[in-house]
Amino acid sequence: MSSEVGADPKDVKDDNYRYLLKLRKNNYCVDMPRHPIQNKGLTSKGVLNYYSHRLSPFEKLECKNYQEIHCLPMNDTKIKAPENALAINYFKSYYELAVGDHIDYWYSIDKVIAKGRYGVVGAATEGKTRRKVAIKIMYKYSPKIYADCMSMMRIQEQDKDGSSYCVRMLNYGFFRGYHYIVMDPYDTDLKKYMDEHHPDGIDLDQIGKMTRSVLHGLVFLAKIGVVHADIQPSNILMNLNNTKELRIGGFGLSRRIISCVDHAKCQEKEYRAPEVFVYGRQTPAIDMWSFGCLIAEMTNNKIFIQGENTDDQFFAIQEIIGIPKKEFLASFSAKSYFYSSFTDPTPNHTVFRNGREQVDHGFCKASKDRQIPGTRPLRSIFRKSEEKDLLDFMTRALTWMPKRRITPQQALVHPFFVLCKTDISPIFREYKAPLKELT
Repeated sequence: MSSEVGADPKDVKDDNYRYLLKLRKNNYCVDMPRHPIQNKGLTSKGVLNYYSHRLSPFEKLECKNYQEIHCLPMNDTKIKAPENALAINYFKSYYELAVGDHIDYWYSIDKVIAKGRYGVVGAATEGKTRRKVAIKIMYKYSPKIYADCMSMMRIQEQDKDGSSYCVRMLNYGFFRGYHYIVMDPYDTDLKKYMDEHHPDGIDLDQIGKMTRSVLHGLVFLAKIGVVHADIQPSNILMNLNNTKELRIGGFGLSRRIISCVDHAKCQEKEYRAPEVFVYGRQTPAIDMWSFGCLIAEMTNNKIFIQGENTDDQFFAIQEIIGIPKKEFLASFSAKSYFYSSFTDPTPNHTVFRNGREQVDHGFCKASKDRQIPGTRPLRSIFRKSEEKDLLDFMTRALTWMPKRRITPQQALVHPFFVLCKTDISPIFREYKAPLKELT
């Protein structure tokens, strides 16, 4: 917690959070900017003198730890926690956000936006400046609970001019045992935008224009050594008055680019790259696989590759791009679970019966509609003449080998995303190398 907002929580024993407090001193966070309207707020003594009727016994003790108080609970439901709530770990694993509630006596909750797997997000007003913000409160036992915060600080440390196309973090703190992050607000995310405005998909020319900003963001993340590891429509944020300025958010599963294999979970299964299934090294190439799936989803607002379970997801990938070459098998571990051997790419989920290959539904976890590898190739999905450039991009994005997958820099000069030369960012005008042919 910033000293400007309140006192550092003395009950926090988490070394990772202590590290975040240390990083704040290096200005790795945008933090609350100066504003022409600065409300002075109240001291805890003033609050207790004039507004004690709005506080529960627990809150009356709690507010004494704050030098400035800018928000109080504005709903009729009072916190019924006992006075020793923090000592006995009274609060649940997730924070029950409600309209009229406050966070840290600094942010007033205007609206509950969404509840996700790792936290709840709300629209809020900062009490001191009346500035509109978004606030995300992490669940107590979320895996990599500080990954969002650490990655966003790393981004802002490098993003001096605000051109990263990633969501900015304005503040972070610790309240009642919950870690929270304050960010710039956005009207909606790409998934909700498609559901509400383009239920049957977005025009191809518009997809290329809209998603260039996401590619710029992926270029920036790769440059600073960050793998997002969760690119999907719900993590792409936007404002309705400018749908071509998308921002990458949702850094809860992000990680540094490392040389060793990372077995930690990443990517929703529908957007998961093949190498993640077989415990391969997680590089920016996995984000480009997810980006390819996102582009295909935007064409009809339907998830492009969808399996019923993790195993079936891997089988669904093979249904579209076929079986891998031996090079893939030799590069990763755990592939014997899906294939006959380290040198034989014959899938374990298929058998030969009555002289033909078919899926063995009785042996594996394949869905009843799953077909053999290569049955539904990309060229059969994107076969219209106007989809020629899209097909070329998808072929380069959805490849088995990460090193052969198209990069964000290459995608920025791909015909699907470049409709005219003036669309190319000055940063990439010097990039003239032809795309390597897939082998």
